[in-house]
Amino acid sequence: MKRKGWSATKIARANEDRRRAAAKPNGGGSDSLELWNAVLNDLRDELGLPYAGLLVRLYSGAIATETFSASRREVTKGMPWLEALAALKHDEVTIFR
Repeated sequence: MKRKGWSATKIARANEDRRRAAAKPNGGGSDSLELWNAVLNDLRDELGLPYAGLLVRLYSGAIATETFSASRREVTKGMPWLEALAALKHDEVTIFR
């Protein structure tokens, strides 16, 4: 970075930004799982929905025109939803009952 003409302050800031980014958990953290667990429970309890589905998708183009296929997985009755949320896969619709 020094060869590119960066100042010591800019190098320190870039290194700190990298350190912070590396310290973040991949794909969200337990708070994200707890948030989605609360959302699913609210859909069930407050709206009375018999089931809800979640899809994890990383788009590489325009959402309106991109095509893809997805598999389907149902969370079994005894499986804790937090555990199922932690096991979400890309391009898989996960149904919570």
